[in-house]
Amino acid sequence: TGNYMWTQFTLTENVIKWSYDGTYTENDIEITTTGEETNDSYTFDGVKYTKGIKLQQLSGSIRFTLEESMNVTIYQTGGSTIKINGTRYSATTGAGTTVTLEAGNYEITKGDGVAKVYAIFFK
Repeated sequence: TGNYMWTQFTLTENVIKWSYDGTYTENDIEITTTGEETNDSYTFDGVKYTKGIKLQQLSGSIRFTLEESMNVTIYQTGGSTIKINGTRYSATTGAGTTVTLEAGNYEITKGDGVAKVYAIFFK
């Protein structure tokens, strides 16, 4: 709890990909996470992720800045909603949840139930 971690994105086929477990690396855009790590693995679209970040009541967030409007797909399990800058979005466990975000600073936090976020794709 209270861990701070930054990781980098990878640009693949015009999609910037980030994963908590480091599956995607080697780029210069920063994401900051706080909270507890989960060692549960999960497979999305044929890619196995070996750990994620828990978004819980008192801890857990993912922060990033967009320089332009992008479609953001969040791959998570757990809660039925997640919050982005306080706004609730329906989340489908085991599938990607896609929202369009304008340029700006963002924070992803817990919605309903504990969510475990494994990866985020930006396009």
